[in-house]
Order: sequence, then C-alpha cells, then structure tokens
Amino acid sequence: MQRKLTHTLFRQSNFLSLLETTAQQKVQNGLFKILDHASESGLQVDMQDLCQRFIFDVTCVFLLGSDLNSLSVELPAVPFAKALDDMHEVLLQRHLKPRSLWRLQKWFQVGVEKKAITAAETFDNFIYHHISLKRELNNRKSGKDEADENDGSSDLISFLMQEEVMKQCNNNSTKPHDEFLRDSVMNLLSAGSDTSSITLTRFFWLVATNPLVRSKLIQEIGLSFQMKAGDPWRFPCFAELNKLVYLHATLCETLRLYPPVPLNPKASIRPDTLPSGHQVNKETNILFSIYTMGRMQEIWGADASAFNPDRWISDKGKIIDVPSYKFNTFSAGPRTCVGKDLAFMEMKIAAAAIIWSYDLHVVTGGQPASSIILQMERGLKVNVTTKTML
Repeated sequence: MQRKLTHTLFRQSNFLSLLETTAQQKVQNGLFKILDHASESGLQVDMQDLCQRFIFDVTCVFLLGSDLNSLSVELPAVPFAKALDDMHEVLLQRHLKPRSLWRLQKWFQVGVEKKAITAAETFDNFIYHHISLKRELNNRKSGKDEADENDGSSDLISFLMQEEVMKQCNNNSTKPHDEFLRDSVMNLLSAGSDTSSITLTRFFWLVATNPLVRSKLIQEIGLSFQMKAGDPWRFPCFAELNKLVYLHATLCETLRLYPPVPLNPKASIRPDTLPSGHQVNKETNILFSIYTMGRMQEIWGADASAFNPDRWISDKGKIIDVPSYKFNTFSAGPRTCVGKDLAFMEMKIAAAAIIWSYDLHVVTGGQPASSIILQMERGLKVNVTTKTML
C-alpha cells in the first residue's frame, strides 16, 4: 500500500514542480553560496557533508513540507543525520556479531546498542514534531474552501493526510494514524537521503580525478543549453536535463562501481533453486554483493574495473537500457526503487550546476568507511575555484 501511494504522489505534476523548484533553490542559495565563500576565503570544504545537507533539505521539503535550512554557510548541526549515522553503525555491528550477543547488549542498553535507542528517540521526536506542525497548519486552513497555491500541500505528509488516502490506509477511517505517517516518512527519508548524497559525493570525486570525463561533461552542458565558457549558470527544467546523456551515463557508471548500499541481504521464504543450480533451503539467509557484481568481468566485460561512462551510451547517442538484474543498484523486479527517476533528477540539478560553475580539487577522500553504506571515511575535502563568469 505504501509503495502504491508513494508511486502515485511521485507522478503528480505539483509534486514534481515542488521538487524541481526546491532543488534549484537549494543549489542557488545553499551550495553556490557555500562554494563561493570557500573559493574567496581559500577554505577547504567537505563535499560529502554538503551533498548530505543538500539532499536532506530537499527531501525534508517534499516529504514534510518543511525546509530545515541545514545547507547554509554556518553549517548547523543536524541531529537527525547524526542519528542516522549511528544507526548505520548499529546495523553493521548486528551483521558482524552473533545475534545472541547484540540482543543481550540491546536488552541491557549497553555498547553500540545504546546508540540505537538514542537514535530511535531522535527519529521519533523529529518526525512527530513535523506531523504535529502539519496538523496545526491543516486545522488553520480548515475554514478555507481552497488551499493557497504555495501552502506545501504537494508534500508527502499532506498527501497522506488527505481523506480519500487515509480511507485506504486505515480501514475506512479518515483519521491518519501517526505511526503510519512516521513509518512512511522514515522509510523514504532514510532510503533516499543517504543513497543520493553518497552517489553525488562519489560522482564529484570521480569527475575531479578524471579530467577527460570532466571535459566531456562541460562540453555536453554547454552544447545542450547553448552556453559558452564564462556564461553564468541557468537552471534547466527536468525535461531539459534529459538532454544530458553523458551526465546520466556518468552517474550510472558511478553507481555501478560505487553502489551506495554495497551488500543486499535476502531470506528465502520457501525452498528454491538458483539459476546456478545451487539449492536454497527455506529461511536461508543470502547476502549478495552489488559492489562485486558491478566489477565482474563476466557481467561487464574485460574493462569492468575501469571508470568508463561511454559504456552506457549506444552508437546512436542514447542511454543503453541495462536490465535491472544486471545493474541492480536500485533493486529489481517488483521491488525496484520507486524514487529512481526522482533521485537522478535531483542529482543532475546539483551535478550539472557545480561542474559548470566550479573547479573542485581533491585534497583528501575516497577511502570507504566501515559502514553498511558506501560513504567516505573522512569525507571528501576539496579546494574550490570559482570559474570566471562573463
């Protein structure tokens, strides 16, 4: 039910308009200002931190209808993001330790399991607070015949609070359950924010360390939007972003080599036989490595370990449609990520703007952290040079 409702929302024009406008504003008033300040002052910036803040702010707007403004020059603390990092550490330890041990730690609230309790409280306080704010806003509008055009009604919480939607979710009750709203927001916020920001961070690292790829991206952007070197950036709409074939290919190649979630656990609900002939018993846990699959020569050819965006482009200059069971960063089959297209658009808005407007020079970064997600150990520190605009 949640996937069906989310898919419905993600196809609505007012939601797409909200996402497009929010992402553009966050680049213009957030990323650009911070990078300009870094360029003028000669300070290093952590692109991993900036990408996390960018994706987090945009995601909160289209999920909660609230702008947290974490992407500002002051770089304020983000308790939710810290809690999410702590929970990633907890989940990693649970995979490494015997179940009896981590359950005992959870029972006594000691060790890393204590972080899980604190993180869960942070999640609940954050999301329930915004649910309460949304209810207050709706109550103030209850006497109006129509909502204002810019009242935030395009966000997920507002959509789920609609009477006809709640009837589907709550056995014909029109009162939305707070737990359902919390779970819906939490699932999308945790699934979407980190994965997109990790991909965007790794993209900037790969482009900065591959000058030929960077040159091709700049050339494509200039030709597609009829801009020449020195022209100030202008924001394209979603439809115009589809012209950037090489940018899309570069993001796909980034995801192939560095999938945000490198390992994917599954469990069989009944006995089965894999295509390889291996027998799988009921309730068998299977762990497959998306990271390894993306580098296998049997799947991607002799140059599987090479960073080559051109492998995604056909002779006709179109993106090659690779089967999801081969390129399964976004999962496959009926469990394919419902926000895949939105994630690409969100990343393209930031990627194209920064590649065109700045030169990023990597100082440190690239080493993966010990985590269930493929973020960088100490971030991506870069020096920034603003390109001279005419």
